[in-house]
Amino acid sequence: MVARTAAAELTFRRQRAEPAHLWVRFRPSRWPGPETAWLDLAQGVLGSSRADASLEIPASRLDVLDDLVYLPPVTAELVPERDRLVTRLARRGLATLLQLRLAEPPAASPAINVFDPLPSQLAGDLAPLAALPAGSTVVWGLVAGITDDPELCRRGLESLARAGVGSVIAVAPRLEPRQKRLLAGHDEGAFARLFHGDPPAERAFARLAAAAGLATRFDRPDPPAGTPRAGNRRVAGRLAQIADLWLLLGRPEADAQELFRAARWIELAGHDLAALAREGNLGVLDWLSAKARAQVEAALSAGTPPLLAELEAEYLGRDGEPAE
Repeated sequence: MVARTAAAELTFRRQRAEPAHLWVRFRPSRWPGPETAWLDLAQGVLGSSRADASLEIPASRLDVLDDLVYLPPVTAELVPERDRLVTRLARRGLATLLQLRLAEPPAASPAINVFDPLPSQLAGDLAPLAALPAGSTVVWGLVAGITDDPELCRRGLESLARAGVGSVIAVAPRLEPRQKRLLAGHDEGAFARLFHGDPPAERAFARLAAAAGLATRFDRPDPPAGTPRAGNRRVAGRLAQIADLWLLLGRPEADAQELFRAARWIELAGHDLAALAREGNLGVLDWLSAKARAQVEAALSAGTPPLLAELEAEYLGRDGEPAE
């Protein structure tokens, strides 16, 4: 038997955990994905599959993982091997963002199952959406001129709602010119829209989803049990969500960057923010601005911070504006 080299083993790259990338901290360097199109949720692009990539990983590489791990879709033949990897990660208390093809059964917790219907969307076939499990999360790939048509989106979202799907997240992948040509095929209209049309409107899609009764927010998963100052990560996640929506609504960028900066510092802080707040000592964090501090205090309370709820309502058209 030929011994596997280190290069053939699975490795992960660390990235900043952000709401736009579903809070992924660790993404695989190479992945044996399916030949059909799929969304790379960690990078916001179309997935790149490598048939020679491995799912084998030594224990020493698993030990350095301490946050959400992203596992993209695999072919049906590799599902058992992928599931063994999910089990190994779960034994370490790690949650995985597990991206599934439409026909796959969901994995048990702590895996976070996300279904990717992009191949069916590109084919204009929405029928498989009706068979998705109730309460599941779906990522809807928005490809200009192909999958972002309002009527197609409306019919797809209604099908998801009837199936009892819990949430749907819009992902508008960045496309290279060769990918646009491949997706357009011989459709001259699709070619023109992909190369010269407006980018997909994620906010319009989110409003349609909300009107169909589907959630559109993906909260940061809880860190592994035993993580030091685990509450800090949850607070940092809330600040990042607020800042992200602030920018999407066209509000002053400086305010958003102030919150993003505070979120990054909070993740690295050696203090437990919840303990400091209970003792009335948040003031010792001189790098925490008054604006950021107010949101930290709101995030430490139970439920959704009021500012996040307010921004989300405006983004989704629940502030008196029409939902389309």
